[in-house]
Amino acid sequence: GVGFSWPGASAPVLSGVSLMLEPGDRVGLVGANGAGKSTLLDLVAGRLEPDTGRIDRGVTVKIGYYDQFGMTLDDSQRVREAVAGPTKPAPTLEDVKLMERFWFDGDAQFAPIGTLSGGERRRLQLLLTLVEQPNVLLLDEPTNDLDLDTLRALEDFLDDWPGIVVVVSHDRSFLDRVTDELLALDGSGGANWIRGGVA
Repeated sequence: GVGFSWPGASAPVLSGVSLMLEPGDRVGLVGANGAGKSTLLDLVAGRLEPDTGRIDRGVTVKIGYYDQFGMTLDDSQRVREAVAGPTKPAPTLEDVKLMERFWFDGDAQFAPIGTLSGGERRRLQLLLTLVEQPNVLLLDEPTNDLDLDTLRALEDFLDDWPGIVVVVSHDRSFLDRVTDELLALDGSGGANWIRGGVA
């Protein structure tokens, strides 16, 4: 029953929307620009609070959010240092395997972040989202700024990943590959299943 309106807007962007996510769900959010897709992701992530209705999150939920803005990177760090994070002296074996899976192998792991290209920075931001081992992964327009090799690596990664995926994309082939059902936002506040699920 979630509703949300932006201040000063003439109509709610979401109205009476209900969605239940369970382990293994693969949901694509589709709709026209401005229909509320990113807003719905922000509500799921807890970045926004609904005006009406409620959002219940399980106590074990750990959300990873790859958005259109990207997390802040420290240009003085090396890729390995960023992946290890502040609590580990070095990346674990699992971290190293994930780096290699996303094309950070060999010398690339030791590259200063400040020397990375724009595409490499976005790939690192995706990697840093995944290395946190979320069990709910929110992807907002990943096909806009990830190269084809990274998208294929992401698709392969998600094939055997057990968590929940909610993705916003206009790329039909990507949605076909990584989602099982689509939720269409109609631009008037509502949402309807258009493949699988029940509205």
